[in-house]
Amino acid sequence: MFWLTALPGAGKSTIAYATDKRLYDVGMRAAVLDGGNMRLGLCADLGFSIGDRHENVRRIAKAAALLPDQRIIVLAALVSPTRAARELARQRISPADCFEVYSDCPLPVCQRRDPKGLMRRRSAARWPNSPMCRRRTSRRPRRRSRSIPRATRRTIRPTR
Repeated sequence: MFWLTALPGAGKSTIAYATDKRLYDVGMRAAVLDGGNMRLGLCADLGFSIGDRHENVRRIAKAAALLPDQRIIVLAALVSPTRAARELARQRISPADCFEVYSDCPLPVCQRRDPKGLMRRRSAARWPNSPMCRRRTSRRPRRRSRSIPRATRRTIRPTR
């Protein structure tokens, strides 16, 4: 199971669908659980508060946990902005089988792409509870998550 996380517009879904196609081409079964598509069905009743975001991650993790038993590689692509939500997903799936992939895309690039208008809504203060675009105020480098072993952590940088 690969859990792709990043800001909106960072290319999570693009990476997931390209990986899915490559796996299909070599004869492997994969399923993409795209956060945007999941919010149209399974998570349609949820908003963007912290509680709703945790519930969104919980539901997707539960769905993702069912697929490996069918020998299907899971590619989950969603913002999942809090470490607690990602850790919840990891525990529900199986820590040994869950790889977190962070797409390291600069904020200005994400804002320029902004496929669903999420950044625009956030900057217009119409979405005050969104933690995804908060600026870091300290100059210290961001600490890496200690819950993810180095061998399972992957960072993907955009080509543009």
